[in-house]
Amino acid sequence: MPTKNNIKRFVISENEALDIFRSVHWSSGIYCPICGSFKIYNRGDRSNKRRYSCKECGTFFNDFTGTPFEKSRIPFGQVLWILTNIHNKSFKQVAEELQLNRKTVARYHKLIREHLLKNNIEPSFDDKFEFDE
Repeated sequence: MPTKNNIKRFVISENEALDIFRSVHWSSGIYCPICGSFKIYNRGDRSNKRRYSCKECGTFFNDFTGTPFEKSRIPFGQVLWILTNIHNKSFKQVAEELQLNRKTVARYHKLIREHLLKNNIEPSFDDKFEFDE
C-alpha cells in the first residue's frame, strides 16, 4: 500500500496547483463575481489565496469565491489529486493515499459533480464505473 510520502511525490505543490486553478478560473481576466466588473484591486495573498476587491461595487473576494472550493480546508494540490484520480480509483483508495477520510474524498467528488450539473455541464465518464459500498 502506498504511503503518504510516496504519493506526496505525485501531488503537485500548492503554488503549482493554484497557478493551474487561476489560469483556468480567470482565463478571460479577473472579474468581480458580484457585478462582473474587470476593474479590480489586487489585495495580496493570504493563506495561499489571492485576495481582490472590486473598484465598482467594493466587494472583497478571493480566487475561490463562488466556486465549489470556496470553503475547502484541504490543500488545493490534494483536491486536484482527488479530481484527477477519482475516475480510476475508489474513494477509499484515494483517501488512503492522501491519508484523508473516505467521506472527505466523496464530498469533494459530490461538490464537483453538483457544480457541473447546476451549470448544465455534462460530466464525461469512461465506460468503466466503480462503486463503493
